[in-house]
Amino acid sequence: MPAISAVSPWESMLQAKTDHYAQDEKRWSSLMASAQSGNEEDYRQLLVELSELVSRYLNSRLGGYDFVE
Repeated sequence: MPAISAVSPWESMLQAKTDHYAQDEKRWSSLMASAQSGNEEDYRQLLVELSELVSRYLNSRLGGYDFVE
């Protein structure tokens, strides 16, 4: 008889998302520190990643691409 998991699939998915966000947060923190030290490439990368995140959030809340832009 298979063992019953104490963690539901939903909880596993939520934990994976939380872990992924923690990794993103660490990367963004590192990029920001490097950008503040004058690294233009890291600053550009940080802006690209954060603008994509903000755009996805606004699209999910407000709707169409044209409206968000």
